[in-house]
Amino acid sequence: MVDDRVVRILRRTGAAEVIDALLTGPACLSRLRRTVPRRTLERSVRALAAEGALVRADAGSWDTGLRADTELRLTASGLAVAAVLSDWDVWVRVYEDYLRDR
Repeated sequence: MVDDRVVRILRRTGAAEVIDALLTGPACLSRLRRTVPRRTLERSVRALAAEGALVRADAGSWDTGLRADTELRLTASGLAVAAVLSDWDVWVRVYEDYLRDR
């Protein structure tokens, strides 16, 4: 059975790409922008943080804009989501939810 939380996270545009990029270790926003467009990146990062999948290295507030040198890293929860990225059943469920909500 696929976890609803994982599906909710992966339905966010850019979320899978951010998680994948952070699998190699912490990264700053400027590096992540090479993978995910700026506008999508901010929303994805904030959604992942709200789900507890990533944290920022500094003690900054999520209420302000993120600087290019803001370093992010996956939490244990984020690593658990990353572990199922290659699971076909997860992506089938994401797509089924997408079709249902259209």
